[in-house]
Amino acid sequence: MRGRSIQLVVFTTIMGLTGTRVSAEALYTVTDLGQADTSPNSSFNYLNALSATDQATFQSGSFERDSHPVPLGLPRQWVQGDVARWSSGLGVVYDSVIFASGNNQGDVVGNTAETVPSISQPHSLLALFRPDPHTVHPLDSPSQPGGVPSPGYLVVPQWNGPVNSFYGTVTGINDHKLITGSIQRHSNWQETAPVLIDASTGSVSPIELGSLGGKHGVGNALNNAGQVVGWSEIADGTHHAFLYDKGIMEDLNTLIPPTSGLNLDTAVGIDASGRIVALGTDDSGVTHEYLLAPATVPEPSTLALFGLVAGGLVVRHQRRRGRSACAV
Repeated sequence: MRGRSIQLVVFTTIMGLTGTRVSAEALYTVTDLGQADTSPNSSFNYLNALSATDQATFQSGSFERDSHPVPLGLPRQWVQGDVARWSSGLGVVYDSVIFASGNNQGDVVGNTAETVPSISQPHSLLALFRPDPHTVHPLDSPSQPGGVPSPGYLVVPQWNGPVNSFYGTVTGINDHKLITGSIQRHSNWQETAPVLIDASTGSVSPIELGSLGGKHGVGNALNNAGQVVGWSEIADGTHHAFLYDKGIMEDLNTLIPPTSGLNLDTAVGIDASGRIVALGTDDSGVTHEYLLAPATVPEPSTLALFGLVAGGLVVRHQRRRGRSACAV
């Protein structure tokens, strides 16, 4: 009976050690980067709080306005220039764009507006800009000589036809032309959801990333692995930072040590290794920047091996005790 009890203890120990996740386990370590000035008139840039080495990793791996700003020479708002015109029968002309950020391949993403003669209200569209320096001729008279130099041209990905009614915002585009931001939901147009868009094929395939329980959210940044960070409301309307990875959205507040006393409001950057910069409030309600690094957790196979070794040592010890008792 005693031997069966020992075997049960060893089996239970092994099963516990090989579990993939413990609910109370912190998956990220947290480093306080100092107080953050996010007031409306401040020139906040999360990179300024990082060391030179960390700045370099986020500038190469995180895709949003701070790590990958609009390239020099390309105005953030481009009102009249090289734009696309669809021959859709409505005379649609895309005549303005506000650029958000770019990637390492020279692509720039932003929102543009359309002007339709029969529609008085313009609406927001997704615009992908690609560098191609050339001269732009007037839209109304493309055959006229002269014009103005253009750094490139706009590509407006199609979604459900030639008019891409995106109704949302974009914040970042990675090297695989995956774009994040937010989208107004079709159900009532009064809710927003973080979104991931694949523009690599020239068409828009939006994927809503989910919610933490509230009605609004935004994807602020992504990396080349397709991980997205941002904020989402919880049920009471409070903003919580989230991580979206492999089809699952998680509240970052549940992935840090529960004794930290922090409330992470939003995440603003994620590098290639999965490290995250987030904004949050401490116990006194002051906003700080925090660097979240994935905690080193042994692989299940390593844990299983450790469990087997530990179990073997327990059994061996019990056998030795049994022999000693018999000798006496």
